[in-house]
Amino acid sequence: MPSASSAALCRQPDPTDPRSVAAIARHCVQAGDLTGAELAFRDLIRRWPDLALGYDGLGQIYLGAQRYAEAVACFREAVARDPSAAPRHNNLSLAFYRQGDCSAAEQAGRAALRLDPTYPEAWNNLGNALLGSQEPALARAAYREALRHRPGYAKAWLNLARTNLLLNDNVGARRAARRALQRTPESALSWQLLAQAEQGLHHYPQALAAVEEALRRTPETVELLILKGSLLRDTFQPEAAIALLDRGARENPRDSYMWNELGLTLDSVNRLPEAAAAFDRAIATLATDGRRVGETCVEISPEAMATLHKVRYNRTMNYLKQGDFAQGWAEYFHRWNGRGRDFDREFGIPHWQGEALDGQHLIVATEQGLGDTLQFIRYLDLLIERARPAQITLATTPALAKLLADYPGIDAFILPEQQLPLAQCYALLMDLPYWFQTRLDTIPARVPYLPIPLKVRQTGRRRLIRLPPGRRVGIAWQGNPGFGQDHLRSIPLVRLAPLFEVPGIQWVQLQRNAGVEQIAELGLPIQDLGDANLVETAALVAGLDLIITSDSMIAHLAGALGRPVWVLLSSKGEWRFLVDRDDSPWYPTMRLFRQTRLGDWAELAERVCAALAVWVSS
Repeated sequence: MPSASSAALCRQPDPTDPRSVAAIARHCVQAGDLTGAELAFRDLIRRWPDLALGYDGLGQIYLGAQRYAEAVACFREAVARDPSAAPRHNNLSLAFYRQGDCSAAEQAGRAALRLDPTYPEAWNNLGNALLGSQEPALARAAYREALRHRPGYAKAWLNLARTNLLLNDNVGARRAARRALQRTPESALSWQLLAQAEQGLHHYPQALAAVEEALRRTPETVELLILKGSLLRDTFQPEAAIALLDRGARENPRDSYMWNELGLTLDSVNRLPEAAAAFDRAIATLATDGRRVGETCVEISPEAMATLHKVRYNRTMNYLKQGDFAQGWAEYFHRWNGRGRDFDREFGIPHWQGEALDGQHLIVATEQGLGDTLQFIRYLDLLIERARPAQITLATTPALAKLLADYPGIDAFILPEQQLPLAQCYALLMDLPYWFQTRLDTIPARVPYLPIPLKVRQTGRRRLIRLPPGRRVGIAWQGNPGFGQDHLRSIPLVRLAPLFEVPGIQWVQLQRNAGVEQIAELGLPIQDLGDANLVETAALVAGLDLIITSDSMIAHLAGALGRPVWVLLSSKGEWRFLVDRDDSPWYPTMRLFRQTRLGDWAELAERVCAALAVWVSS
């Protein structure tokens, strides 16, 4: 309630001095008497209509009351009366932004900065407008300008952290969040942004600690619950994550993100039917997230549509992991729709849909990782047999073009940045299982199917001959560290140290780049036969007696070459390895070893050691 004295002041403005009236109005605002303040500013406008002062003050009241259209109208009047004042343009920019008109907010913000290029608040507001217009790189530049002119500007540091996250600059986001926390250590949002940055850097314990700091400073929010749930999963606490997310989903049954995160966590412990049900709840919620048009049509927002594709992709992975290939392949196109890539536009020709191609030129595009291409390249045989194209051009990377140079049926390669050849249609390599209606019992599993040039194969043999006597076993333990779930599938080499105590084995390094440094750190007897490109690595693999590897490209390379390969899997596993089996329908020479508990590589290593001792003595 406003005090009696403030009410009296508001009723008795000095009619001769507009600044006195404005001061009384501001006093009313400070006392919480917004009605009195509005009356005072309106009186000021009535008495001095040519002054910006009253419009500016009234606009501030409307802005605070979330009456944004009225705030915009007031600030426009203020700018019209005093166009040379940068703060008035900045106020208009802020009102436009709050109203949701980011384009107008940008224009007003730039007008403020033309008058005062050193104005930190105007740079910050411009950044917000640019971010709202889906221009994160330009927004980041604006926030940096704000900080150049005011290095201690906590709000700009916070906005910079948020924008860096959108740009996948997790290092920059962490630095900005820390700088924000130096100024505002009690800011729950700054702790949350720090947690997201640490999660993006795969620093999961640090991220979880930051989430706990955020939760100590604010009541639980859906966003924080989801973040904490994902981090509990990332730190190998899936049951705690499930309990938290299940509670969150029951308390927020209309939140699709909560259901999706619950589905992912249930999937991580192979509770697949429950995970599918959670994904279905997320999809049902997203399908009605938007505004109704007429009586029956629902228009889904672009953000909800992108999320819908991601959730449907998660459900697709669930189908495939359960071995339900009929539904899985039919939904597999969601792998791209949620990532904003338009292959029809890229190629500019029709998408092949299973029809005969007698006499036509087909471009087949590889899409994702090396392992995916090595697994699915086998489908070219079926494509040639059933569709009968006159020519196949494979659109792929230079490394894969060299490896697949002798693959039968590939007539030419097109590399990134090269001009596309004339062709009648294109196909995505990983769509081929759908068009050929692959089921578990119809997987084309003949191996080997990957040819290696004779000279390269002979070079690989010569390198292996130099090894001392013993069974030759290749080993790889880490995949691409840039992959979001790499911490689940890659194995710290120290966990596999017991394997190297099994006698009678000459170990050959198949690991490349990330992870190699662990050999010297542990002093393990792994032979490095020199740098090798993908083709030379394939030649080495072809000459080994056994390959032991984490879930990585090496597993697919060994399987495609028909070599004995043991793949060490997280208990979560991956769709192509299914669940509850120690063999692979894709690769007859593959044996699977699975964790019994998420994150426990030590117990798995004991089982592999026992199997290895039996294998050596056989």
